[in-house]
Amino acid sequence: MSWADRGNCVNQDTNKWFDLYEENPQIRSTVDGICDSCPVQKNCLIYGYLTNSWGVWGGVYLEDGKPSKEYTSHRDIETLADMWTSMTMEML
Repeated sequence: MSWADRGNCVNQDTNKWFDLYEENPQIRSTVDGICDSCPVQKNCLIYGYLTNSWGVWGGVYLEDGKPSKEYTSHRDIETLADMWTSMTMEML
């Protein structure tokens, strides 16, 4: 079983992590909570980063593989920075 098959988002509407996340600010905290408790959060973020992806990957909205200022502005900056640092340190 791949890491993607073990994600909390499996069997959910994938639009929550893409179009709906952009269009509906109220859904962001729900999606963030799903990602924050996911057992493969780090794998997901690293995948999104390395593949220059768009959408929510590991709880961070990426645009071309980089954190989006617009779609992550609802997150506490210290928490987001700690999360990003913790997850990306494994990539080095």
